[in-house]
Amino acid sequence: MDSGIPESGIYWGKVMHHRFSPKRNFFTYPVFIFAIDLDEIGMWDRKLRLFRHNGYSLYSLRDRDHQGDPEQSIKENVIRLLRDKGYRGAVDRIFMVTQFRVLGYLFNPVTFYYCYADGKEVAYVAEVNNTFRQRHCYAFFDGAGSFTTEKVFYVSPFVEMDVSYNFRFEPLAGKWAVYIDDYHSGKVVLKTYIEGRRHPLTDWGLLKSFLRIPWMSLWIISWIHWQALKLWLKKVPLVHRPHDGMKPGWAGPK
Repeated sequence: MDSGIPESGIYWGKVMHHRFSPKRNFFTYPVFIFAIDLDEIGMWDRKLRLFRHNGYSLYSLRDRDHQGDPEQSIKENVIRLLRDKGYRGAVDRIFMVTQFRVLGYLFNPVTFYYCYADGKEVAYVAEVNNTFRQRHCYAFFDGAGSFTTEKVFYVSPFVEMDVSYNFRFEPLAGKWAVYIDDYHSGKVVLKTYIEGRRHPLTDWGLLKSFLRIPWMSLWIISWIHWQALKLWLKKVPLVHRPHDGMKPGWAGPK
């Protein structure tokens, strides 16, 4: 591959969530997540028996599960999003870090897109989904892998809308991580990260992942609701969800 461009694979690791305010809560869970070069989707569809693009298998990736025009490819939609957000530089390769459908079922809290030009990371996109079937994308560029942005999309009934995020993207190498810190009034109120080590994207790797954690998407949605119950029992105040999921008064593109 081009210099500086990683390899498609399966990242095995964990997700961590540490809440400091208004009540403390901490958890880690084992997780795996897929990283795939969007230029290689067709190749993996032909090469693997347990993966299908826009089809049905043990694991599948469907274009319509992600942002943008369903008639366009995921890569085309990501580039269009970056242009809409103001990025004018080149993009030649894009890696997608995401959950695949498992036997047709999917819940995917966040998909990350790593965008490359001449072997260097030049932009990132965080495509965030909430449990109300709403979605928003944050785009980042003109930085060195660390970015601060206003929260404009409703995710959890236990996190205020009046916060800012700091995203830190580690390179997609043998070991990888993304860190997200939530700030309110200048103080960190929540720390989250997902990290893992890359394993080969093979049929055996797909089967082994399923055997270790079957129905990953179902596990994720179960973990979310279990932690929500714990926060409710701790009497953490509920935050009202705007109808469209977006922060009231926010005038940016949706």
